Amino acid sequence: MTINKIRIKNFRTIDEIDLSLGSENRVICFVGENGSAKTSVLSLIAEGIISNSRMKFPNYQRRDNLRYRAVSNAEIKSNEEFYSVQLNYSNLLGDEYIYKKLVVKNKSINPSVYDNIISGIVVKNKYWTESLSFRGGDIEKDYLYNNIFMIRPGGRYELYEYDFNNVKDHPFVLKGKEPTYGEVPYSFCVEHTGSDLQDILLNMIFDSMVGYEDSENAVESVSQILEKITESKFGDSKIIQSPYRRVLFEHKGIIDSFSQGELDILVTISSILTRQIFFSKRFSSKIKEEKGIQSFFDIPGVIIIDEIDLHLHPRAQENYLKILSEIFPRIQFIVTTHSPFVIRGLPESSVVVKLPSGRVFDNDFESMDIDSITKIIFGYEGGFSESVKNEIEKFKLELSNDVNDKKILKNIYKKFKNTYSAKNELDLLLASFADEHLINFIKGE
Repeated sequence: MTINKIRIKNFRTIDEIDLSLGSENRVICFVGENGSAKTSVLSLIAEGIISNSRMKFPNYQRRDNLRYRAVSNAEIKSNEEFYSVQLNYSNLLGDEYIYKKLVVKNKSINPSVYDNIISGIVVKNKYWTESLSFRGGDIEKDYLYNNIFMIRPGGRYELYEYDFNNVKDHPFVLKGKEPTYGEVPYSFCVEHTGSDLQDILLNMIFDSMVGYEDSENAVESVSQILEKITESKFGDSKIIQSPYRRVLFEHKGIIDSFSQGELDILVTISSILTRQIFFSKRFSSKIKEEKGIQSFFDIPGVIIIDEIDLHLHPRAQENYLKILSEIFPRIQFIVTTHSPFVIRGLPESSVVVKLPSGRVFDNDFESMDIDSITKIIFGYEGGFSESVKNEIEKFKLELSNDVNDKKILKNIYKKFKNTYSAKNELDLLLASFADEHLINFIKGE
């Protein structure tokens, strides 16, 4: 499954987002200040995917009068008469779907007001309507029948087991379940996993030990992906013997002791892997050969991650999406971030969108320093604090005077001599404006 078009008009503070996406655009990254509607845009996209699916999830099933997201005309941009959403998406088999949603302030609105933005749709309810171009038919035609769809919201977290006063045993019981035709056994919204994370990994390890090759490959890849993203050693995964059955990694210990960042990455990749293994069984050998599905890693889907930099070290932030898109080449990631490190680490052909303006950047962020990215993306001058900039400017002005106050120069230099970046700036000024005698005096040589 791939999203080919996103068009959102007059939503909250947003004038317009208009993205036409190709198969090469594996990452769409929304950036902007707090209050620029980044999270709300993700929820609109999620609504456009999940609301019309007939698949049953543990945490959601489409029913009359029950929606994934509330509809409100209070979200129409100030001084506008409507907001609209259009998503075009397709699956690996070539089926195409168009989702449209229109919310108006007044049902009697003249269609000419919105026809040039979103056409072929008429308000049917009190102030809103939506449509999907592809409905009915066999359940196999449902766009989520054989595609991964997962959301990791910004409020996600994992609990430290040792923070509890009463630590309960986790016995891990193998469970059997009859498969249901129109059901996906995994939740599409993964806020936190709790003890389920142990079960996910234990089941994966158990399946690998009884001979399921996909599970064996998945178990091996978990540690490898973690190591690539974090650049630290995890080693092989192992199981502590019952009755205190736990998963541990050779160089990191039990997963209960992982940092929040390590847990967040582990939950995301293990959740993707388990879903890929599940959905790979829904493609026949013939289809796999025709569509180039060489392993479960090639199973397609859309993963939405709000605040992808949450809990992560800058090094991991920079590595994260590049590694994920290498490991999962047919997964499309739609994310938000406040981190320039995430931006610099984006894979080639990523689309970076500034909200609320909808501006799409065409800069080569990979070759930029962090301060430059921060200035371009977030409109914020990095570098020195105001107080340090004032001291450096004072140093420069004093150097340029015909008569220098050597004491002031010496004190400023002494203040920053153990601060690499500030000292480097002062040294450049000395090299430009001072003679050797003055330089030696200021440096105390």
